[in-house]
Amino acid sequence: MGQYSLKEIAKELGVSRGTLDRVIHNRGGIGSETTDRVQTYLQSIGYKPNRVGRSLARMKEMLLYVSFHDTKNEFFKEIQAGLKAAENEIADFGFKVQFEDVSKSSASQIKCIREAMRNGMSGLALSPYEPDAAFEELVDEIVKSGVPVVTFNNDVVNCGRMAYVGINYYTSGRVAGEVLAKSVKSGSVAILRRSSSYFQNQQRITGFTEVIDSFEHIQVAGSFGGSADYDSAYKNTKRIIDTVPDLHGLLMLNNESDIITATCDAVSDSGLKPFDIVTFDLPSGCQREISNGRITATVCQDPFSQGYYCVKILFKYLLDECRPTKSLYSTRLDVIYKENLDSYNKELYRSFF
Repeated sequence: MGQYSLKEIAKELGVSRGTLDRVIHNRGGIGSETTDRVQTYLQSIGYKPNRVGRSLARMKEMLLYVSFHDTKNEFFKEIQAGLKAAENEIADFGFKVQFEDVSKSSASQIKCIREAMRNGMSGLALSPYEPDAAFEELVDEIVKSGVPVVTFNNDVVNCGRMAYVGINYYTSGRVAGEVLAKSVKSGSVAILRRSSSYFQNQQRITGFTEVIDSFEHIQVAGSFGGSADYDSAYKNTKRIIDTVPDLHGLLMLNNESDIITATCDAVSDSGLKPFDIVTFDLPSGCQREISNGRITATVCQDPFSQGYYCVKILFKYLLDECRPTKSLYSTRLDVIYKENLDSYNKELYRSFF
């Protein structure tokens, strides 16, 4: 296509430069008839805004601050891969993505975010430790200061965040319930949770329990606290097996590989057959136990896309002034069995982006 200046396009269409600029950057305030006419003409000449030129004219680096917790978990490696992929795509436009590890508390996470505010962050991608009132107030404060916020993996609903990228944990719990209810022929199932206060666990347990309660042949025996290491997880699982009558299944909410292995070892050593275990996500330990046939299935939530798209939404807003078209972007929920484990090729999936 040839090169067209905004002045030439505005003259051709008989509109002002201001009107043309508002349509190009989706700022609104222009009638639908004029908007349609301008957009049709822009498409006909193949016009694209000069994004690199705008980023150079801005003459400052844009810092996207990413706040996440529990980063030592294998699950975060997939999120970080998505963050890095997005960062590589936007680096030429003067954008930098900064991630800072925080300890496992809301207070420490909020402290780090406030420090990033003082250092001049341009946008915030947030996965809160707990989506409570403290984070609602913080997000509203940040948004009022002119900095956009996108949540991922864990949402903060009652606030001014621009969008959420992730799954519905209640729905993922229901999916796990359907899988386990169809695998266990009769008897009881137990829930192994990570923490009673963890929001994601609560949502998953609610969805799971509702589904199990709808089946007559199976019932939930209870929810049991998790463990911090292999030995305590092994002993905890053995205790549950010894105290819960007619136990034929487990829902595991802890996705750390050593805990997964310990739980499977305890079930195997107890000689319980048939026995089904359903868990979440796909760390190395889970992959190994699915291959060995000791885990029936796992429900995955596409962490790579969560990291990737939260950054790209902020980038598009800050560079193109284009708000996302919706407030919720649901990532994939995949149920992985032994039979389809090999086809769950992350590298092939990433090559799509």
